[in-house]
Amino acid sequence: MRQQYEALIMNGKPYYPTLTDAQLVPFRALEAQLGQFPDLLDRQDCPYPPHIRTLVRRLIGEHVGPVVDEAMGDDDLVQETINLYREIQRASTNVNTSDPKDKMAIFKTSADLLTKLVALREKAVNIRQMSQFQKAVVEVLESVLEPAQRSDFVEKIGNYTNVQ
Repeated sequence: MRQQYEALIMNGKPYYPTLTDAQLVPFRALEAQLGQFPDLLDRQDCPYPPHIRTLVRRLIGEHVGPVVDEAMGDDDLVQETINLYREIQRASTNVNTSDPKDKMAIFKTSADLLTKLVALREKAVNIRQMSQFQKAVVEVLESVLEPAQRSDFVEKIGNYTNVQ
């Protein structure tokens, strides 16, 4: 089978087999599950033979684990930040010290931690928004452009895909 595909490529032209959205549904289902079950393709109950598992890994890539933004909703992340800050406040008020230097150090540490928590929340929100934007762009490209046009588009923006 692989030799047939290699023969098609050797003629110097790309070969685009017919793909439909219905055929992509199983791949999307696997991709979504890999976020929650990183070992999905390695489990004993996985029905796919090794060569199919390898191909699926190459096509959709394996997730290392759930992304924080997927594991926690935006509201959950905000609440967790608030809870953590309250815990820091409680811990700092429970410290029995009359030394002003110690109190100042605790206050500074609390302020630094709050700054970092806010920065992390902002990063999570930015990542979520960028992910939504990328998904919207891909959906528009899939609905508007033909496969050859999409390929041209991807080639033209190829240098910018790894920008962070």
